[in-house]
Amino acid sequence: MSDLTNCNHIESLIVQKAYGEPLTESERGNVDAHVGTCSGCKESQNAIVQLIQGIPINDFKYEGDLLPVIHESLRESKPLPLQWLFTGGAFVLVLFMGAVFVALPRDQNVGTEIARSPATPVELALVEAQAARNDGEFAKAYVILMDAVKEDADDAHAGAAILAAGDIAYAELGWYSQAHMIYNRAQSEFYTDFSSEADAVRRYNILEEAYSIDAAFESLYALDAAMNRDTTEALVAYVARYPATFTSSDASRQIALLAIAKAEKLDDWSLAQGYEAAIASCTSPLALASLKIELAYEYTRGGAEKGKARVLLQEVVESGPTVLAQRARTSLDALDATP
Repeated sequence: MSDLTNCNHIESLIVQKAYGEPLTESERGNVDAHVGTCSGCKESQNAIVQLIQGIPINDFKYEGDLLPVIHESLRESKPLPLQWLFTGGAFVLVLFMGAVFVALPRDQNVGTEIARSPATPVELALVEAQAARNDGEFAKAYVILMDAVKEDADDAHAGAAILAAGDIAYAELGWYSQAHMIYNRAQSEFYTDFSSEADAVRRYNILEEAYSIDAAFESLYALDAAMNRDTTEALVAYVARYPATFTSSDASRQIALLAIAKAEKLDDWSLAQGYEAAIASCTSPLALASLKIELAYEYTRGGAEKGKARVLLQEVVESGPTVLAQRARTSLDALDATP
């Protein structure tokens, strides 16, 4: 694990410890040893503890009607298109159904006018956290949201708040351990909100898979490092190291995008053409098989090129590495079963 990604993981454990959540003996030892030698993480530890202990829930003031602001902030994540996902190796088509929508209370006696009611601490926290997020104060936004949910987990907006905290932990801070716990909690306690949020469902699946590989989420930190390097070589090495995973699909897509950029065809080539170019120059058997599978999925979007997809999947079945040959076989069976 690189210094940067290790620091992100340690910060995640520091947050867990600061909230009184249990760490294993090994995790406690890792935190103490790392903080003892890393001045940056020592400063982060002090700052995180001060944040958690020092933010009063009800201090935030907002003049005007809060509901439209909250309503808009909860719609910020755009719905995802139809995407092929894998659960237990199966080739499953999942329709992601967009972002969380808040049911606004209405006074039936006055038609469409919104009934006014005092904003709850969680509603205030959503607005305050979004303001902090806009300013790049992601740790502050995270703490605001988590403290608000801790204060009133029964609030109508608690599910939206905890999902927003999970998004920040995952996408902005790289606190994968925290994000994993949050999405697990959201799934069990706020299922309606969780199941309606496309990004949350996808990230939960990624985190579950990464945790099954390594409890320290090494595969996710390795992906961050490969993405930051933004070279075909680093991404190919990642795909070869973690084949047949959600994250290898993300890395494969980035390889295709780099191929498009290298060919200077950003305005002309489709993603499928990027995969085709990447396949033509790939020498890693694992990465090559992964790229072929991803290209097959790209061909099947809209059902226009199933024949090409079938040929690619059959090639991987016959000559690809075992783990990817099995995946291609499952995908080929699913493709043949569709009308």
